[in-house]
Amino acid sequence: MRNYVVGFVFEKPSRVLLVRKKKPSFMVGKFNGIGGEIEPDETPVIAMMRETREEVQSDLRVAQIHHHMWAEFACVRRPSACIHCFSILNSAITVLADGKENDIGEMMRVFSWNTPAVTEQMFDDVHVLLQLAALHPTRPVDIYLEDL
Repeated sequence: MRNYVVGFVFEKPSRVLLVRKKKPSFMVGKFNGIGGEIEPDETPVIAMMRETREEVQSDLRVAQIHHHMWAEFACVRRPSACIHCFSILNSAITVLADGKENDIGEMMRVFSWNTPAVTEQMFDDVHVLLQLAALHPTRPVDIYLEDL
């Protein structure tokens, strides 16, 4: 089983930083959170911090984020993968990244995530994860899905 992280940086509860993905191929052109595969020597929260540094590319601002600031709100479990879902409220990152491209040309934008026009541009069920993140569960919710 492969392990992944995805994180959503909220400017405020209704506005979130999303990344228009260039890889993997099944996500190209769709908006998703920051994230990627967990390295063998990493915990999920350490992987989330690394992915944030890599995708947002600002050690100055990201260095101010400590591991305890990321809140894991869900774990999506499939037979082939486990996706640890995190959220954080940090307007410094959203201001820094909005409208910019990262090193691999992925556009980062801050959106009011609960509007139909934005939801249509999101990867799969990201809008469902955003709704769950907005509820601020006190412990991660397990979600079990079958592989297609």
